[in-house]
Amino acid sequence: MDPNRPISSRAFVRACLVVALFAFVWPVSALAAPFKTSGQTTYKARRTVRGREFRIVSYNVQNLFKFRPNEADQRIQKRGARRGRSAHYVPKSEADYRAKVDKLAAQIAKFGADVIALQEVENFKQFKGRDSALYDLVKAVERHTEAAGSKVTYRFTNSPGFSDIRGIANAFLYRADRVRLANVTASHPILGERSGDGQYTTRAGQKRTLNQGVWNPKSLNTIASESILGDKRGKFVFPRPVLVGAFEIFKDRVGEGPAEVVHVINNHLKSNPSEYKPRRKAQAAFNAKLVKDLTKANPEAKVMVAGDMNVDLNQASHRTQLGAIEALTPAKRGPNLLENLTAKLDHKQTYVWDGAPQHLDWVYASPALAKTLVDITTPHINSPQPKDSRASDHDPVITRFVGWGK
Repeated sequence: MDPNRPISSRAFVRACLVVALFAFVWPVSALAAPFKTSGQTTYKARRTVRGREFRIVSYNVQNLFKFRPNEADQRIQKRGARRGRSAHYVPKSEADYRAKVDKLAAQIAKFGADVIALQEVENFKQFKGRDSALYDLVKAVERHTEAAGSKVTYRFTNSPGFSDIRGIANAFLYRADRVRLANVTASHPILGERSGDGQYTTRAGQKRTLNQGVWNPKSLNTIASESILGDKRGKFVFPRPVLVGAFEIFKDRVGEGPAEVVHVINNHLKSNPSEYKPRRKAQAAFNAKLVKDLTKANPEAKVMVAGDMNVDLNQASHRTQLGAIEALTPAKRGPNLLENLTAKLDHKQTYVWDGAPQHLDWVYASPALAKTLVDITTPHINSPQPKDSRASDHDPVITRFVGWGK
C-alpha cells in the first residue's frame, strides 16, 4: 500500500494486544520442514508428503533500500522523493538498514522456501551484485540458517526492467542447492522474442517494441490506453513492471533427477484504494494475457500469479479490479486457467490499515499447479505488530506443493 500512510493510535493499540497473544515458534530446515506458528491462517488441501514438497513464497518487504552514505548515491536513491518531503523510505543509518535486513533474514530463514517472489526491493542499475540490498539479505539468511544448524544459500535476481519513481521493483530469491533458472529460447511465449505488447518512442526518438529479447527472469509491460493516462502515472500500464521467472525445482539437488518447472508471475500493482482502479484493472488484464499465452503453449504448465495486488480480498471491489484474472477461474465460470488459492483462507489478512485487517497479497495457480497444493499459510508476523518492531508492513503468503511424481 501507500508507504506514506501513518499508523493510527487505534491500530497501534490493537497491534500491541494481538502481539501479546502470539508466540511464534518456527522450525528451520534445509529441506522445507512444515511451517508452524500460532499466529497464522492456514488452508490445508492434503496431507503432508515429506521429501516430495516444494515451497513458493510471495512477500512485500517494504522499501528494502540499502543505506548509502555517499552523497551521489543518496541523490540517486532520493530521486522519487515528493517535493518538499524527504525520502523517508530510505534508511537513516547503517544500523537501521542492518536491523531491517536482519529481521527479514530471520523470517526468511524459517520459511523453508525454494522460490521467493519479493516486492519493494531497491532496483537501480547503479547498484547491482554485491552492491545490492539483495546481496546483503541472502548473506544474512545464510548466517541465520547456519546458526540454526543447516546453512542455506539463496541466489537472487533483480528486475532487469525499470523501477517506479521511488526506485523499487520486484525480485526473486531461489535456493542455490535445489533450484535453477530454466533455459529458455526465442520461442518461449513470454520469456522469448515476444511481440504484440506495443511500441514506444525513446527520449532519443527511437521506436522500440516492448518485451523483446530472451530473458529469464524477464520484466514485462504494456502501453497504457487513453482511458487510464489521465491518472498521470505514465504511458506504461505498470509503473513497476511484472517480473516473470521460470524455475526448475529439484527434489534433492540441482541436476539430480527430474525437475518441477514453475513459472512465477511476480506483481506489485499500483496502490491507493480508489484513485487507480482503472489502472489496476488494466494490470490484471495483462496478467490474464500472460497466463493465457503460457497455458496455450502448454495446457499443463505450472503457473503462479502472485504478489501485492493492492486490492483487499475482503472487499467486493476486488471482483472488478482483478476481474480479468478472476474471469479465468472456475468460480467465475471461466476457462479454468487459474485457481484463487488465497480465497481458500478463512481469515484473510496480510496487512492492517487503521486497525482493519486487509488481504492485499494474492496467489493464483494454474490447474496443474493447484491440484498439487498441500497448504497455503499467511503467518501474521508483521501486520499486527507496531511499526518499530516489524520487518515489513505486509505478511508473507507461503504456499506448499507436492511434486516429482507419485
